[in-house]
Amino acid sequence: MVEKKEERTEKIRFQFDPHIELDFEGGQISSDTGLLLYREFEEKMGLMDLVKANISFKRPYRIHSNTDCIRQQVYSLLGDHEDNNDAEYTKEDPTMKKIVGKEELGSQPTLCRFENSFEEENIAQLQKVNSLFLDRAYQIEPMEEMIVDLDSSDDTVYGNQIGAAYNTYYKDKIFHPLFCFEGKTGDCLKADLRPGTDYDSQKVGDFLKPILKKYKEKKINLKFRGDSEFAIPEIYRLCEDEETKAEYFIRLRINDVLERLYEENKDKMQVDQENQNIRYGEFFYQAGSWEKARRVLVKEEKKPDELFPEVYFVVTNSEATSPKEGIEFYCDRGTAENYLKEGKLGFHWDRLSCEQFHVNACRLQIMVLAYNLNNLMRRLCLPENFRKYRIETLRSRLIKVGSKVSKHARKFAFHCPKSFPFKEIFLWILKAIQRLVLVPVS
Repeated sequence: MVEKKEERTEKIRFQFDPHIELDFEGGQISSDTGLLLYREFEEKMGLMDLVKANISFKRPYRIHSNTDCIRQQVYSLLGDHEDNNDAEYTKEDPTMKKIVGKEELGSQPTLCRFENSFEEENIAQLQKVNSLFLDRAYQIEPMEEMIVDLDSSDDTVYGNQIGAAYNTYYKDKIFHPLFCFEGKTGDCLKADLRPGTDYDSQKVGDFLKPILKKYKEKKINLKFRGDSEFAIPEIYRLCEDEETKAEYFIRLRINDVLERLYEENKDKMQVDQENQNIRYGEFFYQAGSWEKARRVLVKEEKKPDELFPEVYFVVTNSEATSPKEGIEFYCDRGTAENYLKEGKLGFHWDRLSCEQFHVNACRLQIMVLAYNLNNLMRRLCLPENFRKYRIETLRSRLIKVGSKVSKHARKFAFHCPKSFPFKEIFLWILKAIQRLVLVPVS
């Protein structure tokens, strides 16, 4: 019998320093050990329990359950793996295996079959899961006031996805999704994928009404902000209705009537005490499509080296807010652009490459769940100086932690490096997660 010789791996050396030696015999290593923190938080918040209770899957499975597939996709996004193609690289990672709780993870074909099994009804079900997930966070940190920021996004498409179309405004082939954020926390309250031909305010009433109604019933004071694309009577009436009442601050595009009213009221405008180049004023205005006149706030700003001042108009139903306060409050809606940027750059919200429209819509919902999982953990469990960080920074400081894995009879150990600079922060966050107290909800 011939003895089998042990295969020896060739040692790699570098020309710049021949004393350095490299090989690939380090054993089982994970590069995303910090995802275990998110798994602890997710378990505490019961996200996958909500998925199981509220989504009716029609796909039969043998090895990889539907919940396992969603969990694998959520954590792949947190680890900056943008689509199912990356499953071929992550499915062998020890951290990912422990997070999903399986010795074998779903491959790229498995995850693609899972996505393509979605039905149109799953879109609303995933939106409901997201809403209930946020409710659990609001149990821990109750909200007395909520700022509802509405914005749309252009997601460029390069394939032949159903629903993608050339948009004359963006001059590109796009999807045109709609997003609603809570202005102070950055929580994504709702997202909806729309075809590329939809204009900004299309279907916005149906999208917004359930959000306002839900939080109004919880007796939360609501304030709504929107750009000029959402300056439509449907939104005004919605925010003025008792059932969905909210203070609104919506920018208006300049027109001949607004310009005339501005000229007529110029002399009444007040100079800003902090900046002599800015003046504020107000008047009542009724557009042709409006059933009544509404209050309009005005800001006039003379900028250096410009001949004419820049003028802003914001319509509101608020009676107590001064023109300066109202316009400054509206201008703060720029934070919604940052939340959108976080979603697109950090969680690949624009990576919608499936053929079927409803499949891409469900995929977007899973991306929103990953975004909110990070956002909620950041504000509920991270120390103050870490809460300002975007996901790219959190990945480099907390998620992308290398560890050597060892398996024993009764335990599975991750050995992180002694030189890990954020060890104390890591342990602080883990304790903060474990201290969370959540009241069970249906």
